[in-house]
Amino acid sequence: RSDDSPFKVDDAFLRNYMDLIAFLLQGLPADGTLTAVMAYMVEDFYREGAVMDFPKGGSKGLIDALVRGVTKNAGCVARRSARVA
Repeated sequence: RSDDSPFKVDDAFLRNYMDLIAFLLQGLPADGTLTAVMAYMVEDFYREGAVMDFPKGGSKGLIDALVRGVTKNAGCVARRSARVA
């Protein structure tokens, strides 16, 4: 963030909220996220009927599923989708 920019959020609550949205989107704070990405996320987030999905069991559930897949296939990750050349 540039200190001389006229475009900045001074409110601590809004800054933290924007950091949360940016982190959920790509794992970076808002000041490391492109404005277009943030605008899309905020617009989509507040669309009627919008929901935020999380993996069953959270991040740990995702890691556990990957470990099961690698262990089950003797260290190889199996894919169900067709390979694109």
